[in-house]
Amino acid sequence: MLVQNNNCRITLKKNQREKNVCASCKKPIFTSRPGDRREVHMTQAEDIEHDQAIKRELEELPEAERERFERIRTAQREKHGKETPEQLHSALHTIRRNVYERQGLESIKEGNFAGFRNARLGIALLLEEEAEKDEEKLRKALATHLEICYIDLNGPHYGTTSERERYNAAPFEPSQSLLTSGIVNITNIYIERLGLTSAETEALFHKHNSRHLSGLNMPLSIEEGWNQLEPYLVFKRD
Repeated sequence: MLVQNNNCRITLKKNQREKNVCASCKKPIFTSRPGDRREVHMTQAEDIEHDQAIKRELEELPEAERERFERIRTAQREKHGKETPEQLHSALHTIRRNVYERQGLESIKEGNFAGFRNARLGIALLLEEEAEKDEEKLRKALATHLEICYIDLNGPHYGTTSERERYNAAPFEPSQSLLTSGIVNITNIYIERLGLTSAETEALFHKHNSRHLSGLNMPLSIEEGWNQLEPYLVFKRD
């Protein structure tokens, strides 16, 4: 998140702020609240941002998960006498991650590998939201986007195992693969931010996909997947 300090008009990234004190002028950071542009302290601005994100993300959850989150919100109010938006937002991310993981497992049981791919994309986007504050999560976000690329190159089919058996269809068909430019573009952004070489990215691709996808028996080997994906990626020079 980029923030402009209203004291000195310097634009600060998250890693340039310490305890909400400007790295440039050494004064408390004040910024402007979205909507009415009212000046607020940095802590308040971050709370507003978390509140807005919570409202947006809750709309995408099933009703049962929204009710679960509201119970967490109520318990926090009862315990502390107020809400702490950053902690609530973190709790919501945990709920969302559990939803995606459950959807992924259910899709594998059904043999719906396109559904599994979409659940993994949900995890990738969740990591993307968290990556700004944590370089390790940025690396995990990159690894998961590389995983999505590998799945897409194998051409996952919708439908369950029983549905495909009726038509003698395979769960994957590489000739019908669709490598989306949006996923590739985000992957390249993460490679650039981490400053990875081709060899380092290939090692991450192999390690992550060997660990997470080896049981799916996809037609393209990990090596073949990497050879097809590499021309679309941009690296730091070895």
